Amino acid sequence: MSRPLGWTLAAGASVAGVVAACWWQPVTRAAARPPAIVLDGVTLLTPGLARLEHRRIVVRGDRIAEISGSSRPAETGGRFVLPGLIDMHVHFPPRIPATLVDLWSTLLLLHGVTTIREVGSLDGSGFALRRQIARGDRIGPRIFACGPVLDGDPPTWPIARAVTSAAEAERLVEELFARGADCIKVYDGLPAELRAATRSAAQRRGLPLVGHMPRGGGWEEHGLDDIQHLCHPRCGDLADEDLAELVRRSAQDGVAHTPTLVVLAGQALLYAFAAQVDAHPYRLLPRFWREALWHPDRAIGFVPAPAGHDVALREQKRAAVEGMERLVRRLHEGGVRLHVGTDPIQPFVVPGASVHRELELLVESGLDVEEALAAATWVAGESLGKPGLGRLEVGAPADLIVLREDPTRKLANLLTIEAVVADGRWYPVEALRSALKTEQSYFERAAVDLPLRALAHGAMRISRSSYARAGTLQ
Repeated sequence: MSRPLGWTLAAGASVAGVVAACWWQPVTRAAARPPAIVLDGVTLLTPGLARLEHRRIVVRGDRIAEISGSSRPAETGGRFVLPGLIDMHVHFPPRIPATLVDLWSTLLLLHGVTTIREVGSLDGSGFALRRQIARGDRIGPRIFACGPVLDGDPPTWPIARAVTSAAEAERLVEELFARGADCIKVYDGLPAELRAATRSAAQRRGLPLVGHMPRGGGWEEHGLDDIQHLCHPRCGDLADEDLAELVRRSAQDGVAHTPTLVVLAGQALLYAFAAQVDAHPYRLLPRFWREALWHPDRAIGFVPAPAGHDVALREQKRAAVEGMERLVRRLHEGGVRLHVGTDPIQPFVVPGASVHRELELLVESGLDVEEALAAATWVAGESLGKPGLGRLEVGAPADLIVLREDPTRKLANLLTIEAVVADGRWYPVEALRSALKTEQSYFERAAVDLPLRALAHGAMRISRSSYARAGTLQ
């Protein structure tokens, strides 16, 4: 049998296996909105803005309808209510199998993440998912979607749309606006003149431009409203005075930063893959995902360590994280708006759980606990432009977390979540854990795991080839 024919048959068998395995799969529907949700005798926490003790909060429909003094006697050990967390850099996995999308959503809600900015799903389904979740057809957070990523030619990834002219930039932005885009995401391979044309088109439609710093040319002319991954991919090119200028101009021009420190921290763990792949929280994701997408031999842009050098390279990566933390500290001290984002398709990044880790890394960078939580709640809500999002106030969207312990005192108290309210839908943590167990059990079946593993390996080969051609990360 010829090798091409063998590959074709193997690919066909894998696809057939996936189709057969996915013929039946659990779909987790959203909870129905109750007539009212009443929390009495609680402490309301809007980080950095307000702490209201012994209050009664009422949710009706998808809004906070009432906040008043509690009618219950004051008692020790009352619950704490925090606005739902917001992740400003998320990619959803492909909708085949659909259960993987639900698993993503369940993990987000389980960790208190009730809103995300979807900056390019792997199969372009962000707008469709937003509609399904809003209707209650499936479980999930509130979604602000950018739609397909815009990039240069050739694009970094096959899913990105290549912009070949200023007229094409205008056409693509108009198309995304008509589809309901909340933002425009660009990659670093987009040439300067086309990036400027894309920015102009986005500004005319009132859409923020988010993305990476440009790969070539003058980094100062990035044209972004929200820079993802700090100075990547230009960090090695920028001297200290350049970084100081980046901070100054970001503050002057009102440019926000979504650092995603957890991505760089996850890359360091690739050098200890065998010891970490089954550890918590990484084991929350299916084995096919961890072993096919995170393995050092397949991870995008990762060069495995020569024998005996893995510890040294892991420490080198850790030093890089510390360098990015120093830059975050400078941005924070310079008055630059910071967001919490995680990029959960990257190695050792888990939806929801990695938001907690990113908050810890922001605190390590110099923010205090309330400042970090503010970045993940009302600061992001203001950037997304939805009135009241990320705040506990009458008329605000009904996105909140109920906890046993006060997370503004210690971030570890985020692990004491008892219930989540997402868009007015009540999710006890036990119900979310039950849904997660059902979704995880589905992926543990050999009939599902084996064909998905084969399909994922093939997808990674294509992605690595695309990455090598474009010469950039992500």
